[in-house]
Amino acid sequence: MAKKSKQQTTKTKRAPAIHRSKSPSQVPPGLVYAAFALAMVILSYINVLSQQTMMALVGGVTLAYLLFIGFYQVYFKLGHKIVAITLAVVTPLWIAGCAYMIFSNVFYPSPVFTGELSRGQRALDVDLPSGPYSLFVKGNFKKTVEDASDQNDKTDGKKKAKKPRQKMQKGKFVVTMTGSGGSVKSKNFSGILESGDVRRKMSKKARGILHVEQMSSIYKFGLKDSIDYQLRLTTLEDNLEDNLKIEIYPRSYLAYAYMILGVLCLAALSFVDFLMKEAREFSLFSYCFAVSVGFAFYFYMMATPNASLEVMVMSLVVGAAFGLAVAVGAEYGLSKPFREYNRKKKISLL
Repeated sequence: MAKKSKQQTTKTKRAPAIHRSKSPSQVPPGLVYAAFALAMVILSYINVLSQQTMMALVGGVTLAYLLFIGFYQVYFKLGHKIVAITLAVVTPLWIAGCAYMIFSNVFYPSPVFTGELSRGQRALDVDLPSGPYSLFVKGNFKKTVEDASDQNDKTDGKKKAKKPRQKMQKGKFVVTMTGSGGSVKSKNFSGILESGDVRRKMSKKARGILHVEQMSSIYKFGLKDSIDYQLRLTTLEDNLEDNLKIEIYPRSYLAYAYMILGVLCLAALSFVDFLMKEAREFSLFSYCFAVSVGFAFYFYMMATPNASLEVMVMSLVVGAAFGLAVAVGAEYGLSKPFREYNRKKKISLL
């Protein structure tokens, strides 16, 4: 009897309460961006919009999407002082820096110099003030007998049953810039132009033929002295046409200054993500920032004046991968210092 009463008086222990995250789902904004990407693919096939307009849309919407995802996860924590101050400082830098790097290459500035370098021609005189510039070089391959016969078939209205595989061609060039009187160390701009079909692995069991065409190159450089410069064509392989088109565009050091500030911004946002994680909330604010900066900077470095939408898509893929790697490194590398700092300051978002 006593044993029974003891069992009755024993209180059952309650299971600990499960913390439910307040972070909203990522599915709705992800579906919206996926629908936008599909619309861009369709528009690229039917040629409704120009390449410049489509690049501006893709760059702007991608930046807005990443910015929205960052705020979408932490907006319910904006009442905390540390989160509000961090976002108030970082967000304007985020928008201004990425927008500058993207749209300055979508809407390229007018060239300060345009000319042609020919095989065996004397040097071109260029008068440039000191500052940062971009040198754009464009060339073409000499037409072969096969190219001429294909052109004749098109003119005659003949149709071939199957287009033959285009042989891969590569041609090297070297353009040299020197200062007047040899007062400045010469700069060499070398590159390889290529065009043709290559066989690539498309999947585990399938291979396909991919057409590769790289007929231009761009180079970033800076000039310290405001003197006269000369451009010479020092190397041009025989399979290339005798002329290379040369254009020089003004640039700015703002992108490099922004990358230095970007390191500090990434550290600040990584601390916000750390505090969110300590509060058992989900946040990828630092990841969104790193992906957008990686995309914008890669596009800034790689795009040429005649860049197409494919260049922007490649910049998004490669830049996003690089940005994710940097964000992961920052998260794991700074977690220990953040934990020690927070142990002293006792900052909590709960």
